[in-house]
Amino acid sequence: MLEMPFKIGLAQMTPKLGDVGSNLEKCLAIIEEAEENGAEVVAFPELALSGYFLRDLVPEVALRRDSGELDELKRASYNIDILIGFVEESPSYHFYIAAAYLADGDVKHIHRKVYLPTYGMFEDSRYFARGERVRAFSGGRMHAGILICEDATHPLMDYLVAVDGANIIYVMSSSPLRGFGDPHPSSLDNWVKLNQHIAHTYGIYVVFINRTGFEDGIGFGGRSHVVDPSGEVCFKADDLEEGLYYTEIDPGQIRRSRIITPLLRDEDIPLMLKELERIYQER
Repeated sequence: MLEMPFKIGLAQMTPKLGDVGSNLEKCLAIIEEAEENGAEVVAFPELALSGYFLRDLVPEVALRRDSGELDELKRASYNIDILIGFVEESPSYHFYIAAAYLADGDVKHIHRKVYLPTYGMFEDSRYFARGERVRAFSGGRMHAGILICEDATHPLMDYLVAVDGANIIYVMSSSPLRGFGDPHPSSLDNWVKLNQHIAHTYGIYVVFINRTGFEDGIGFGGRSHVVDPSGEVCFKADDLEEGLYYTEIDPGQIRRSRIITPLLRDEDIPLMLKELERIYQER
């Protein structure tokens, strides 16, 4: 028997740079609102608890897995699953751009951003360590994967979470807007096209959550969206506008898409491993 559709909330928000307490309070209010409106999952953008251009503020805003802030989010997760972006501090005092999936009063999974853009306006690898693993996990009613911004632009990352069994990929972003005044900003259009490709190739849902607002004169674009397993955009939030948006995920769409286009079924993992090993040895 196929699972019934379920409601998710996309929290397209503007965090305050470096103010974890204020951002946490705002996130908890959004979580409460999403729960009251019947959402089973509420998803936030990259670094929702801290803001993005942190630079020397990174150690000040970092949270450990046993921090009081994460404990508050755990308590809020008994009746709704929560996906939240934050700076994680490891026991070795390394700092990561991270995302936690919380449910039933516990942290079910943490993903650390693997690909750290350090070009143009971006300085991620100057301040953050690089994540070293990517896994699918049991998240709510669906096996899920988490990618953070630049992660999703690298095909191997999408591939790994898909072949690991994810039926839904959450892509959390702090994506700057290029082309203010353009009715179709290229940076946001590119995200839509990328996520359509990922969703259609693997027959999965892609949920893209992007932030809004300004930091250091840089504007963030919003346009959070959901792409269904056929590659069609089934929901799109407003450009630039902060807000809590709702849409439904239909697990039955995954089955229908994979019957029509069984690309994931035909993946040859041994061939992929063999050729990647050859390429690595020949470099």
